[in-house]
Amino acid sequence: MSLKDDACALASRCLNCADYPFPHSGKVIHDAVWGSIHLNRSEVALVDTILLQRLRYLHQTGFAFLTFPSARHSRFEHSLGVLHQTDRHLRALQSRFREHVTDESVTVLRLAALLHDCSHGLFSHTSEEIYRFLPDTLEFTNEHGPYPAHKASELIARFILESPAFQQALDFLASRGAVHTSGKELTALICGDYVAISPHDRWQVEIINGPLDADKLDYIARDGLHTGLPLSVDLDRLWLSTEVQFLKKGCLKDIDQDQTRLVVNRSGISAIEGILFARFQLTSAVYQHPKIRASDCVFKTWIEELQERDGSFKRTIDFVESTDVNYTVVAGQRHRGELLKRALVISGRTVAPSDAETLPPVLITLVDEANSTAAGASRLRSLAYKIAVEAKGPEEQRKLVWIDLPPFPKVQDLGLTIVNLGTPREPKFEYLEQVFPVPDWAKMFQHRNWRGHVFAPAKSLVAVGKAAFDVLGSELGLKIQNEALTWCKLEPPYSR
Repeated sequence: MSLKDDACALASRCLNCADYPFPHSGKVIHDAVWGSIHLNRSEVALVDTILLQRLRYLHQTGFAFLTFPSARHSRFEHSLGVLHQTDRHLRALQSRFREHVTDESVTVLRLAALLHDCSHGLFSHTSEEIYRFLPDTLEFTNEHGPYPAHKASELIARFILESPAFQQALDFLASRGAVHTSGKELTALICGDYVAISPHDRWQVEIINGPLDADKLDYIARDGLHTGLPLSVDLDRLWLSTEVQFLKKGCLKDIDQDQTRLVVNRSGISAIEGILFARFQLTSAVYQHPKIRASDCVFKTWIEELQERDGSFKRTIDFVESTDVNYTVVAGQRHRGELLKRALVISGRTVAPSDAETLPPVLITLVDEANSTAAGASRLRSLAYKIAVEAKGPEEQRKLVWIDLPPFPKVQDLGLTIVNLGTPREPKFEYLEQVFPVPDWAKMFQHRNWRGHVFAPAKSLVAVGKAAFDVLGSELGLKIQNEALTWCKLEPPYSR
């Protein structure tokens, strides 16, 4: 079966709204981040399905809990938080733009927010780094496939929400007078598909999948709280500074027809700056923390073993049907028994001359290809194996040598936020990157804060570090500095 068939079958098993009496009332759920979150009856009916209940057993930040013990929050509570942020933003807009923000649009957007993560697999984005390059996913997401711009999790969400089982669930809710929408409309909102939405309603996409969407506003606060980072975003100012504006064709590049979009006025730029800073902070301190990335590599090794041993996890649906519960104990044991350490640090300070202002182009290309193409990921794995062979370690430990090059933070979307530098009645539209140096911030982070690593078992650390020094220098032409090793508390192999 294709991935689409697998996702439809999963939806049939997990969407059981009609199996239970329709809720008599809504619910109030108390959340550690936002306080009381109110759900209406149709939302309660969907929350009670297996499709959303399984999100309780998926860690929001993958293996971060092994380094930050309190980071055990789940995709389930995050989904509720996104619904809450969506509602608060819409209520702030509704008081000023009632002709656009109708009660019906609020209902549909809340539903899209609740369902936006319904397709995630075990350990969230950690497993997505694997299944995004499986053949059944690439069939749809490669450059010649029907959905080349989709992330793997978005593709699965599309197949679930456009399945017959999900449409039956929506029909059931509609028969109770609760909500009237379609799977295609929800998919367009979640996947950021502007073309599939009426030009009059395109502002709605940016509430769910845009530069300042509710997903980002929730995970910044939630991940910061549970990892102990003191992050702060001025949400009140952001909501009060957003507007629903009519844009004429050609007023900005890429505006190829008249449409209504979500824009931010001049007073909201400082709030956007706070969001950008918070995203960079989380990226360097949590998402790309070396111990967390090392744990991800142990997990990937384990998946490779399972794929070779019994053929499991060779299909994308295997990851989506699994939850963290079955594997957390095993993963923790593997983490303790095979804790990987840094053998080499790859950064602007270690692979480029001290007076350089950017990373070497060959490294930038390798990072981009390794995180966007199956061929790039395969090349990186081959280089790691070559390092392991060069280090002459035990055969059984060679699979534990990894080159980990996390993606650069993607903030291009933030730079494309539409800003109104005029007034609500006499607007003057610009993209944020034209008035605020978003690309410069991204380049500065890439050169000064981004770090990749070569990971290896502790017993072979010295040999792997020297081999990585040699192989990456000869294969990629990188001018690796001794600091690449001393940062790992290893002696440099050569004097300069």
